[in-house]
Amino acid sequence: MDLNTIEFSIKDQVAYLWLNRPEKRNALNADMLAELLSFFESISRKEARVLVLRGRGKVFCAGADLAFMSDISQKTDEDLQSEATLFFDCFESLYRLPIPVICYAHGTVHGGANGLLAASDFVLSTEDTRFSFSEVGLGLVPATVAPFVLRRMGSVKTRQCMISGKVMDGIEAFSGGLVDHLVSHEQADMEIEKLTGLLKENAPGAVMMTKKLLVDIEHKEINGELRALTAEMIARARRSDEAAEGLDAFFSKRIPNWRNKE
Repeated sequence: MDLNTIEFSIKDQVAYLWLNRPEKRNALNADMLAELLSFFESISRKEARVLVLRGRGKVFCAGADLAFMSDISQKTDEDLQSEATLFFDCFESLYRLPIPVICYAHGTVHGGANGLLAASDFVLSTEDTRFSFSEVGLGLVPATVAPFVLRRMGSVKTRQCMISGKVMDGIEAFSGGLVDHLVSHEQADMEIEKLTGLLKENAPGAVMMTKKLLVDIEHKEINGELRALTAEMIARARRSDEAAEGLDAFFSKRIPNWRNKE
């Protein structure tokens, strides 16, 4: 994969993905969105059990590249629709990623960048990081991030933040549910390592199945269909090699020997 706007590496079954347009404050343009989407769609085939998402430079991400957003003179309605879909597909692909996602946000997080946070499983930031849904101040609408932010922050808080466009610090973002852990910049690496270590203690297949289950049933009605779906999943899990290993390790009082199988 040729990469111009992002970079990644894998170490000890952890994938480290960096937004890499620091000269543009890591703003999201068509190239970066396409590279992110391609990466998210392919990472399940890599030997990674956790993804860590960060930004190079002084800020995590300034949101959509405004030069890109304002360039509409030669574009049809279909072109604009396609570009907007690219934002949504990027957030959805991250949201549905089979492995856990840890996002560390520093500096500033504006507009569409919040979609990356909302689609992640764990979000860390510093207290002095600045967050805003800045779209309405530019005459735009935070449409493609809204479904994911609503799931993370809830209806009322999302509405307040999106229609006011106010700037929040890390403390307010934490209290509103956009951020899960507040850390100092100096502590960030240590906290990420601690969290990745905790996640890697668990059976990789079971983690993937659990994450998919939670995404799939998030808004399903509790009924016979859901009963059958959940019963089938736990029955299948009980017959898995991971369950055999995990239960044997428990009774033998040893650490399970997980394998990240294809």
